[in-house]
Amino acid sequence: MRRIYITLNMNKIVQHVRNAISDENAESLVPIFDSGRPIRSTRGMRTWYTGKPCEYTKKSHTNFCVYDSTWEMAESLELDRNSHVEAWVKNDHLGFEIAYFYQGVIKKY
Repeated sequence: MRRIYITLNMNKIVQHVRNAISDENAESLVPIFDSGRPIRSTRGMRTWYTGKPCEYTKKSHTNFCVYDSTWEMAESLELDRNSHVEAWVKNDHLGFEIAYFYQGVIKKY
């Protein structure tokens, strides 16, 4: 029975151990860029059409932001409004991911 319990919770156990090791061995968070997949740009994107809601942007180099959710809309409006933000862009087809820890599992946003 113990083996079944451990097997069913292995992902949580591994993430817990990984976080404990990472936290103990890191003085600061430093982004690591993949030299095999260099930073990309939206400069070469072709015109495309959508039925999703969208709005003009002020601080983004793309003229519109297409909203996939009401949360995303609220955040983009705040980014445009906030005086501490110089520029932003929606990660659409750029391959940028942010890893985060939720309920014992590492996920990607």
